[in-house]
Amino acid sequence: MEKIGIIAEYNPFHSGHAYLIKEIREKYPQATLITLMSGNIVQRGEFAIADKFTRANAAIMNGIDLVIQLPIYYTLNSADYFANGAIIIAKELGIEKIIFGSETNDLVSLEKSAKLIIKNNNKINSLVKEKGSLPKAIKEILGRNFEANDILGICYLKQNLLNETNIKFETILRLKNDSFSSASQIRIDLIKEIENKNNLTKIDNLIKMDDFFDLIIGKIVSSNSEQELIKYVKKIIAKNKIKTWNQLIDLCSNGSITKSRIRRTILKWFLEIENEEELRVLAFNDNGQKVLKTLKKSGIVLSNKFNKKMNNDLIIAKILNLKIDGILDLELNHSSKQKH
Repeated sequence: MEKIGIIAEYNPFHSGHAYLIKEIREKYPQATLITLMSGNIVQRGEFAIADKFTRANAAIMNGIDLVIQLPIYYTLNSADYFANGAIIIAKELGIEKIIFGSETNDLVSLEKSAKLIIKNNNKINSLVKEKGSLPKAIKEILGRNFEANDILGICYLKQNLLNETNIKFETILRLKNDSFSSASQIRIDLIKEIENKNNLTKIDNLIKMDDFFDLIIGKIVSSNSEQELIKYVKKIIAKNKIKTWNQLIDLCSNGSITKSRIRRTILKWFLEIENEEELRVLAFNDNGQKVLKTLKKSGIVLSNKFNKKMNNDLIIAKILNLKIDGILDLELNHSSKQKH
């Protein structure tokens, strides 16, 4: 049975995600669908708006067979590093094909772009430092703009080539119309308590960065960190009356430092994230359970429950639990199996 991978964050799980899964299911009805998903922190450098188990369960209820958490070491990093981690894990799990949503739906063009970026790797790295972001660097090399999903897709294809895997790729056109709200718009609506018809995740406790703003600010202000970006953020705080997380990020960002980089740097420093790569199973159905058994027989280490090696998860859960009672217990005692 073919194993097809989806790399996602589901922040939150919405109708666009459901559409992608439906399209894959219709084309590959017998395949096992495995999602590699960010945990309680997402790649943009913030806590996910819903806990990872809620998001994983939504994926299972909408057609995914198995959800595995991407280690925080990969998710709280640049798009290239995020993609590298996902490809390494997909290879380890025996995923034969990765399918992703694409604004252009032009895989040939994306593959050519990935090869050109590899060829110009040193120049890309210099441009990232000069321009302040990967999309700007890619535009300089390729002479065209790519939107977010295609940028990530190019990173997947690039890392697939560099890791010399046999994984194949397909794209599905990412629909952009009034029927599909973006994840960012859904998050805005949820925080403003506005109903959004595209949100398919029942969220009992919204996780908002502003709930932890005082904790983060307090640690920065009292810190003697020698890390340059933290010292820079501390100076910005000293010069301004900052009341929200977004206000802080807006004030700190400039032409050479992106908002995502600032968010990720602050959160990695605040949480004291360690380098660990333990794979955790977040949810699965009956078919996913069968796949898990075959993976474990082949020697792949997958943890269904929390274990002492998952120190990053524990640190994050303890912080979240300060504002949302029960998340720590969920982290320590969650059962992965989903029945439907």
